[in-house]
Amino acid sequence: MGLLEDALRAYAKYEDRTTDPDTPPSGQALLYVKNGVVHSIDDAGAVTEYGSGGGGGGGDFTLITSETLGADAANIELTGIPGTYRSLMLIATLRSNRSGSVDDGVFVSVGPLAGADTGNNYRFRWIASGTDSASGTGRTGFSLPTGAPGASAAAVQRGSLKVVIDRYATTGQERVAQMEASGSGRYALGIGTWENTTDPIQVMQLRPESGTQFLTGSTAALYGLGT
Repeated sequence: MGLLEDALRAYAKYEDRTTDPDTPPSGQALLYVKNGVVHSIDDAGAVTEYGSGGGGGGGDFTLITSETLGADAANIELTGIPGTYRSLMLIATLRSNRSGSVDDGVFVSVGPLAGADTGNNYRFRWIASGTDSASGTGRTGFSLPTGAPGASAAAVQRGSLKVVIDRYATTGQERVAQMEASGSGRYALGIGTWENTTDPIQVMQLRPESGTQFLTGSTAALYGLGT
């Protein structure tokens, strides 16, 4: 059982269901566990499975692009995202230069070919290990409060981040991301919404929340699934 499934049971109070739930209200999406695998259902009743072997129409995830930092950098950018898949999955292993802290959050901004949207155009809701939780608007990217150990963490530590966006190229609707991350002894899961309804997602940018750079060796890979 993966981190996201365990955290859903412990904190979001979801049960491991055997059937899909009812279609959520307009403009909303629901993340849930069915038969031990994470699924989502959108306001059109479309169900996506996120598990071993993939979902969203079946088939494996295909690597679109990846980036590994050869030097410290303010961000990691992934470009050339085609509109031919149904879903995107981002997997990143990160380390931040945030001083005086063992942990740092991560922003993931998306946008068209012109560049990632880093304006205050994202809503978020997350829950972290312990009793931490937060929600709000006006963020500059999909965000979680962990995912990149800071300067005070042990030198060998790296954070892990996973972001899944279904129907990423579909305009006329907001795009919703399901997220999970772990840092220096902390983990979190959440849902984020990009409020833009006119542009497809063709680029993606990762930034540390409080630090100024990701460290050398930080890496991100982007996969596509389905058609």
